[in-house]
Amino acid sequence: MISFSTFANILYCGMGGKGGKATFVRDLFRSITFCKTGDPTANLSDDMARKFFRGEREITSFAASIMPYVEPTCFANDIDAHCSESAAFVIQQKMAENQITLRMDSFADDIADVFHEILVEALASAAIPDDLHAYFATLTARCSWIKTLLHQNEPQSIRNFYIPNDIFDVDGKRKKATKILLESPKKYMVIQGTGGLGKSMLMRHLTLELIENYNKYHKIPVFVQLNEYDSKNMRLMDIIESNTKKVTNIHTKLEAGDCVILLDAMDEIKSTEFSNFSKELNRFANDYPDNLYIMSSRPVSNFMRFRNFTVYNLAPFTQKQAVAMIQKVQYRPERPSLKESFIQEIQDSLYETHQDFVENPLLLTIMLMTYERYAKIPSKRHVFYEEAFDTLATKHDAAKEGFDRVFETGMFPEEFSKVLQEFCARTYFAEKFELTDREFEDFFEQLDCIEEIGKSFTGKQLLTDFTDNLCIMTHDNGKICFIHRSFQEYFCAVYLSRDSDDKYPYMRQFFDSHSMRMTEDGAFEMLYDLEPRKVERLIYIPLLKDLYAKCREGETGYWDFLDAVYGEIYYNVGEVIDEYENIPKSYVYRVLLRKKGFERKRIYNLPLDEDSIIEQYFRVGNSVYTKIIYANQLDEWQHYQIIEECGYNCKVSVQDIRREQSALHNALKERDFAYYVEYVQMWRVLNEMEQRRMKAFMTVCFGNRRKNSLEPLSLSAKSGIIERKKHDNGN
Repeated sequence: MISFSTFANILYCGMGGKGGKATFVRDLFRSITFCKTGDPTANLSDDMARKFFRGEREITSFAASIMPYVEPTCFANDIDAHCSESAAFVIQQKMAENQITLRMDSFADDIADVFHEILVEALASAAIPDDLHAYFATLTARCSWIKTLLHQNEPQSIRNFYIPNDIFDVDGKRKKATKILLESPKKYMVIQGTGGLGKSMLMRHLTLELIENYNKYHKIPVFVQLNEYDSKNMRLMDIIESNTKKVTNIHTKLEAGDCVILLDAMDEIKSTEFSNFSKELNRFANDYPDNLYIMSSRPVSNFMRFRNFTVYNLAPFTQKQAVAMIQKVQYRPERPSLKESFIQEIQDSLYETHQDFVENPLLLTIMLMTYERYAKIPSKRHVFYEEAFDTLATKHDAAKEGFDRVFETGMFPEEFSKVLQEFCARTYFAEKFELTDREFEDFFEQLDCIEEIGKSFTGKQLLTDFTDNLCIMTHDNGKICFIHRSFQEYFCAVYLSRDSDDKYPYMRQFFDSHSMRMTEDGAFEMLYDLEPRKVERLIYIPLLKDLYAKCREGETGYWDFLDAVYGEIYYNVGEVIDEYENIPKSYVYRVLLRKKGFERKRIYNLPLDEDSIIEQYFRVGNSVYTKIIYANQLDEWQHYQIIEECGYNCKVSVQDIRREQSALHNALKERDFAYYVEYVQMWRVLNEMEQRRMKAFMTVCFGNRRKNSLEPLSLSAKSGIIERKKHDNGN
């Protein structure tokens, strides 16, 4: 069989190419592929296409990426439509010179078969290069073996317990993760999911898939844990080079687009480092544009910094997946009825009543452990973590009923909880989610509660309890981290709940000043659940009173509110790819919205203001399929018949729009508009909080004697002044 370079040159001699050789090569590949959701050739740069044409670069890797979409009949139809008889004759003669016979009566089908065979042989001839064997072996060991909550003593292969999550495609449909992330034409992707959902496990799974199926994907995985990122000491390229020391000429491979860059846990980057990281990543992706980039993160508000990245949501477990995981894990083999009973609970009712827990793999694991102890699952998250700690702290020896594990520190569980609370609070506020041995010692020496407990122990003993006895942390290769950050968040919340009243304003300041990483952080929400009245009295009443104090009389007050809370309004018109969200400036306010059920993130179909457009979208396609693309991609899709504007992302400043008597201005101030409703509702929330505060105060002062004489509160027309409203006694 001839090479692709020879094949392309022969067809070029016969058919020519007005757009140049790079365009001709891209059109060849495009003609033999069919994809309903995009252009599989979109990742092929002009430079790489020219190298394919000249034979300077093998098509192996690219052939692997498009093979799922190859349809020889599409190519045959295209040849029939665009290849003249004279051109066919020239191509037939040139092919004959290379011992390939093409019949004129079936020319299109024959030439399509030749092209298809070239692609197949390109894949069949591929093998793992010698310089990658050692690297793949090391990376496989790194990603395959991990200690789990159920198996703390020795690492387990992820194949023994891991059930891959699905991913929601942009159309909202569940699909296999590998299908979307490794076989789609997109080059820049973010996987977002809440804590414990399985993002890091999926990144390991994808890494292993790329290694085990190298002959299919022909991509080198580069697995990077972003908690290593520190722009002062180790930049992104430094981390990549450090992780790929066994790869020969990694820079050459990056330039060739031979790699998949897997960036795990973007949300664990320090807030002070995030700006540097985003600039570095954008610059890195620009320098090496032909690689595939996959990043994982908890949901954060900063994805807009990565304009080229498509954000996918990691799908929670279905009931079937939850059952499959419990069946797969090895737990209490001497008591098979335990798992059987728990699985039955999931199938009967637990998935419906505790879906938030069951659909999360980590929480599901802890549920299994607490179920063994309590035979029930609490509805409140903070109660769940309390019981989880109780279960972990008092684990029974399998062979000795009633034998409690002894802590190295000699502390009782209640004492241990106090130490853990302060340790978690200190590390949490320092934004330390991973510690070195030295850093652990530093935080240990700062603990005030040890003196109060009155017991003497070392930092090493405490670490042993954290990792080996309580099993709430891991200690591998000089790195110490929580089995999951949600535990750090819970114990921090417990610590804060017991803090003095004068500390609460500072808590508000902290959470608001670190709002970037707080979107799915559970600490403040659990604090609210633990001490709802205290949080309302010391945080939310002052916050809302300050907010409404800025609002002037009449309609102006609404615009003041909108400007203070949001400042800018994003909205979407028509059909779009990226759905822009409106996120309040204050994180603690955002939590209140969520708790009260008023949060509205996305706004659609407001009147289009051309000055507000920040992204434009087009629908392109043909009679077979259509696709929505960004405006800057239009040149790549000009060959399609359908080209029409279909949607916009818009942004408008509240300061600007409030002064204009436009259709957009009028739409924003409609009484049923989401943010006007929010303006009124949060006013009522403040009123309710004030009533509860006064009721509690009067109860403390007078008991229940004056319960019925309390006067309700209302907000005055000045939108920010709390006034006493007397009961109407009928006079």
